[in-house]
Amino acid sequence: MLGYRGQMIQFLHDVLICFRYCILLCFLYTLSCKNVRAVQDYEHITDSSLQELTTINNRAKDLLKIDPDSTILLSLIVLSGLDTERSIEAKGNALNNLGIAHYYKGNYDSSKLYNIKSLAVFKKIRDSIRMADVTINLGNLCFEQGDLPSALKHYEQAYTIYKKTMNAQGLAKALNNIGNVNQYQGNYKKALDYYYQTLEIETALGNKNGLAISFNNIGTMYQTMLQYKEALINFKKSNALYTELKNTYMQAFSSNQIATVFLETERPDSALILFNQALSLAKIINYTALCAAIENNLGETYFTLNNIDSALSYYIKASDTYKKLSNLRGLVFAEIGIGKALNKQNKYHKALSILKKNWSTAQKLESPDLIKFAAEELSKTYEGLKKYDEALRYYKVFKTMSDSLLNYENITKLTTVKLEYEFELEKRQLAYQQMQRETKHEQQISKAKTKRKMLLFTSSSLLILISLLFLLLLNRQKSRIDKLKIDINKNMQRLLSQQMNPHFIFNTLKSIQNFILNNDIKNSNLYLTQFSKLIRKILENSQFEVIPVKDEIEALELYVQLENLRLNNKFDFVLSVDPDINIDLTKVPSLLFQPYIENAIWHGLSKISNRGNLRLSFKKEKNKILCIIEDNGIGRKSANIDANHKSLGLEISGKRIQLINTLFRTEISPVIKDLKEETDGRKGTRVEFQLPIICNSLPEMNQNR
Repeated sequence: MLGYRGQMIQFLHDVLICFRYCILLCFLYTLSCKNVRAVQDYEHITDSSLQELTTINNRAKDLLKIDPDSTILLSLIVLSGLDTERSIEAKGNALNNLGIAHYYKGNYDSSKLYNIKSLAVFKKIRDSIRMADVTINLGNLCFEQGDLPSALKHYEQAYTIYKKTMNAQGLAKALNNIGNVNQYQGNYKKALDYYYQTLEIETALGNKNGLAISFNNIGTMYQTMLQYKEALINFKKSNALYTELKNTYMQAFSSNQIATVFLETERPDSALILFNQALSLAKIINYTALCAAIENNLGETYFTLNNIDSALSYYIKASDTYKKLSNLRGLVFAEIGIGKALNKQNKYHKALSILKKNWSTAQKLESPDLIKFAAEELSKTYEGLKKYDEALRYYKVFKTMSDSLLNYENITKLTTVKLEYEFELEKRQLAYQQMQRETKHEQQISKAKTKRKMLLFTSSSLLILISLLFLLLLNRQKSRIDKLKIDINKNMQRLLSQQMNPHFIFNTLKSIQNFILNNDIKNSNLYLTQFSKLIRKILENSQFEVIPVKDEIEALELYVQLENLRLNNKFDFVLSVDPDINIDLTKVPSLLFQPYIENAIWHGLSKISNRGNLRLSFKKEKNKILCIIEDNGIGRKSANIDANHKSLGLEISGKRIQLINTLFRTEISPVIKDLKEETDGRKGTRVEFQLPIICNSLPEMNQNR
């Protein structure tokens, strides 16, 4: 037990820690309130000027890492208050801010959606730099979700754009991220080389934030190679820069990195204090991904302190967070920790299930460090289960991976890279400046080529435009007349269908109603079936100015069958077609004969007492087709129909025939004759049409079917 003095020292130490936490929380609360007020200051804006929108976007960008929620609110205010035609760039910036803010909050699906939208905006306005920035953001999303090949592809695309545009800051960002991918893939020498290239550019630019990121990544590299002294030096440089910049977001991240060094160098108590500080910061700024990483590290710390229950609790918290983030790599780390804790509690079977699953995932991710950690714990699990062959197999994998990652050659390579950086910095800077000059020269050449191409394109376009205008002037009058003719013809066709169909449909439905009321199921079903077929046929035929004789006959047969059924089969219908007429190829104007057949049935055949006859015939006479409609009804005189009185259907048909004759120079003219009783004992009416032979297609009268 501790003595009185020891207890007092411990008590004062705890009080000091609590005091530091209180100060930190008060500072962050004040900052949060300030940011809320900043959002409220802009909420009244409904119709902003471009300058106001830019100001709000800049404020949203400033709040990204310290208060992503405020960034989201401000960006939505911008989107609701802008006129996209006037301020499309402001829209792209707002969407970009939303994508980054959701990334910091761990909402990866929303982040991807907003990044894609902002990329489309920047492509539209041809802003190459912003396109590259968004491409980097998309790469970061892939990186967080464990898709390293896709992340590398995005980073390399961005690097190419930055290089062409001579954007040094963008180059540094792309090189840094490419280094991150190589580090996770176990290419340590290559990764460190990229990090030092980044450091050179950031040093030349004097960019403190970029320098802090470079020092942090170099520190991570040395930490991976167990060179903790070098790692701590770089982490402290990074932390000092973030403190100077008052970057709360990265201070939390840097504190977490330093704490991992304390943990790995057997200083778990110091690590625990720093991890808790970092977690408090990460929670207040709502940096979900960092929270998960720190929770996993706290699990490792408590495991080192042999507090297995607390370790397991933090591993599970980290696992749940990584699942929500769809961060596969982080999830594997956390679940390996769960398996490690279960091994410590001798729950080997439960641990085996978790570790086997994550062993497979680590292999799919092709991550050397994940494979190493999973193999180590699987070896311990099988040893606990007394399956020594399996334990030995996984232990060999663990050793192989450890040796490949931490061998003398790799450490030597890292030292070589550092020396190259220190002794060849000036040479690299000169090379970088030369690259900028070459890129500028290439851009000038490219601009000259573009100007020549534009001149050629403009000349060609002007020549084509003049030619088109000349042709347009020549054909303008003819095209206008042709279009007018077609429009009039189509309108007349629709008018015909409109005037004919309502009358016929009403009568037909009334007949069906009578069948139903009389409980005549057979005829009502038959009538309804025939009616539906006819309606469909009429609708099909009415779409075309001319149709094959076959289609017209089918429609007329259906119509006559319906009317005959309605009159209780009062008349016989006889159809005859000249064998010389090809009914599939020969065409006639659509819906031309129906009104005349309707008149024959209702004004002639329906009023006779004896059985009626209706004949429809098509004959070929020289270069014409003769169509005859003949009935043995009471005749026009008995039906009180004279030359000055026509049904609505016949009147519309007559106008349509006149239009066809005018437009297409034809001589279609129906001849109506009364059959005299005195001549051959017959009475009734005959209608004769003489139609031109239309085969296949007539350019001015036909449409493709």
